[in-house]
Amino acid sequence: MSEWPSFYPDDCPPADAEDSQGVVFHLVSGDPMPPSDLKDTAFHRDAFPEEDDCLRVALSCYRREEELRQIRSSVPRLSDRKIARADLQPDYGKLLQTRAPSHHSLWIRNQYYADANEWFEVME
Repeated sequence: MSEWPSFYPDDCPPADAEDSQGVVFHLVSGDPMPPSDLKDTAFHRDAFPEEDDCLRVALSCYRREEELRQIRSSVPRLSDRKIARADLQPDYGKLLQTRAPSHHSLWIRNQYYADANEWFEVME
């Protein structure tokens, strides 16, 4: 088994991404977080085609819950989403701050991908 999912581009995650660790927040469609939410990325939705594919395959997470609340309230397609929290372990994957100060891109290692939704506990 390769280290990263087959749909990740070559040289992905980026070399400057760090081991995943600490608390992150993510918007999910249900409680518990359905496995299908792992594929709710820009890449799978054909969103942001001008962005690098490596960023588009990553799971979008935030370090600050309040920032995620603001985004949820300002983006109509996200208004029905729930906020979930995960405490990442270093071996789960790689994490890199991208876009907004609290926004991070998460690349999940292949061995954890199938069950990664179980890391997230829905808070509301």
